[in-house]
Amino acid sequence: MDSQPIDTKPCRSCLEPIHASATKCPHCQAFQNRWIVIAPIILSLLFAVFAFYQIAQIRGIRGDGGDVAFVDVQQQIKIADVHMEAGELNADFVRINTKECWVYLTLKNESDYAWDDFEFVVEFFDADGERLDMVNVTTYFTVEAHSDLSTRLECTLRISPSDVTDVQVTLSSADQPFR
Repeated sequence: MDSQPIDTKPCRSCLEPIHASATKCPHCQAFQNRWIVIAPIILSLLFAVFAFYQIAQIRGIRGDGGDVAFVDVQQQIKIADVHMEAGELNADFVRINTKECWVYLTLKNESDYAWDDFEFVVEFFDADGERLDMVNVTTYFTVEAHSDLSTRLECTLRISPSDVTDVQVTLSSADQPFR
């Protein structure tokens, strides 16, 4: 009986001789085709890139004009009718002198976009124009395009509200609502 020599090659993992056309080592079970090992890695990376792109598109960080940045329209969102009420009302509706106050204002959105999650900087000044305190306030409401919204900001001061003669409110940031 003539025995034909079998073509063999070493396993890529354990280096044992295996049949030349084998796709899996019978000794260590390692796949011999590199694409079988590399393909899931490549697919995972492609999926991660696609997922990041979709999230970036939703959150507006693509930078290709798909969404408008707040800084581009900040001048079109005006703050008007700012005034302050100090203290809080007790059960008899008598104002108590505390360090709590409310700042009332109207937001006028003259832009073509709705905005929400506003961040304000509220500054409190005395009669001489000296800043007495500053408070950052975040609100969670939406102002639709070309509309006004009156609201109040609740502030806790480090000084007595009775010392305050002027209040200035600046809008520092806002987000576009998720739709």
